[in-house]
Amino acid sequence: MTSPEQKEEPKDKEVLKPYVPQAPFPQRLRGGEKGRTYTRFLDVFKSLHVNIPFFETLQEMPIYIKCMKELLTKKSTLKGGQTVVMSKECSAIIQKDLPTKKKDPGSFHIPCTIGETIIDRGFCDLEASINVMPLSLMKKLKINELKPTNVILQLADKTDKRALGVVENILVNVGKYFIPADLVILEMEESDLHPIILGRPFLATARALIDVE
Repeated sequence: MTSPEQKEEPKDKEVLKPYVPQAPFPQRLRGGEKGRTYTRFLDVFKSLHVNIPFFETLQEMPIYIKCMKELLTKKSTLKGGQTVVMSKECSAIIQKDLPTKKKDPGSFHIPCTIGETIIDRGFCDLEASINVMPLSLMKKLKINELKPTNVILQLADKTDKRALGVVENILVNVGKYFIPADLVILEMEESDLHPIILGRPFLATARALIDVE
């Protein structure tokens, strides 16, 4: 029998080397030397002061000729007979075909009919949030249903004018269309040029498409 002191010492455990995965595309790693050569070429090229023909300089550095060849072949060249398409902006500058500046055309007018009354120039104003009719025209059209309102209009000169009321769902005939409109009635002098004002509500109801020219 062997004593405890004579027991064999355990052998050293085998150390496993860590697994190093292989590159999936090892050929992509071969360009390292080429990249370092290209970097050295650029460094030399930046510090180069040439007082002899450039071709002779490259002959003294044959290792960099290939790099120079790659730079020159990648440069975009314009081939003979090639058609180059220019954008609209560039074409306008080259042809001096910029649009002519025009003055503010202001608001516009449309012919319309209310009942049997023909209005040659109904004044359309995109800045007006209401439709306006003078009291005299309302009486001429024999409209009696006037709904009271507390609307106060502030005019361009900062003066206020209180509306007399509103007539609702008046059919305004434009071309072959009949468009319902609510008209705010004001006590004002009737204009022979623009008897009524048609604002954004009327134009929105009519789904007007406006070509400003």
